Amino acid sequence: MLTYIKSFLAITFMLFKYLSPERLDVLQNLKIRFSPLKSLNDPYESLPLINKDKLKQELINGAIGEINELLKCAPQEEITQENLNLANNLKLSLINDIEQTFSHKHLVKGLIEYLGETYGILSLSRSNNSLLMWSHYASSEKGTGYVIGFDKTHEFFHKKSGEGNLTKPSPVIYSELRSPVNNDLNQIESLLCQKPLEWAYEQEERIFRAYMDTERAVGTDNIGLKVITYDIPKEAILAVYIGFQASKELEKSLLKAVIKHDINCDIYKADMSMTEYKIIFNKIKKPAS
Repeated sequence: MLTYIKSFLAITFMLFKYLSPERLDVLQNLKIRFSPLKSLNDPYESLPLINKDKLKQELINGAIGEINELLKCAPQEEITQENLNLANNLKLSLINDIEQTFSHKHLVKGLIEYLGETYGILSLSRSNNSLLMWSHYASSEKGTGYVIGFDKTHEFFHKKSGEGNLTKPSPVIYSELRSPVNNDLNQIESLLCQKPLEWAYEQEERIFRAYMDTERAVGTDNIGLKVITYDIPKEAILAVYIGFQASKELEKSLLKAVIKHDINCDIYKADMSMTEYKIIFNKIKKPAS
């Protein structure tokens, strides 16, 4: 019973990163990528819903008010039908310009450009035994990769933001309806923590890094975006889970990396339950260095 309680508490304070065999380098080098918005897998990530209706209307009302005020103050002899027509045309032109500026496409493009490659996201999961996650993210073939269990209370996940506030893992909200945010620059995390209900199995929590140093880049990804990595403190790693179909070579390499960096973590080998549709874990002994 005590062992079960300890295991439950450990998982409660962990977040998990699913990795394919090709990403052995994460544990070997203790470096992990914070990905820019454009490289994330949900197509809606690059199409956030921004609500600027209130500000747009305020600008339209202000522009029309200024023109009306000018007409009110103009000498009577200048209030001709021609000048009234010019004023109305100017109002329509200003309204059109404001509408164009505040079009959703224009706002989204501006936000994506604003965030650029220096605003990064690390996607983690609250679950370490999701069959879908093991199939989608931890393998090119089912269960051939591995998972790292991180201590979510570690300071690595609680850095200071540009405003001086401590950041923390932010749970993603899954819904069939999209919720707009009113201020795309001051509510970026809210904007980027919404996903369609289909992704709910991920149980995702996100870590954000603003103003990432592009000099950290170690190359580019398959769409040409910089790969910017951060050093993982070894103390932030609490467990490593080896896939149920991982090769012996991957298993040896993972164990070797744990020994090399002297990581004080538990190591488990995943297996498929014969009685339930679930993944189970068997703790294995860490080899002596």
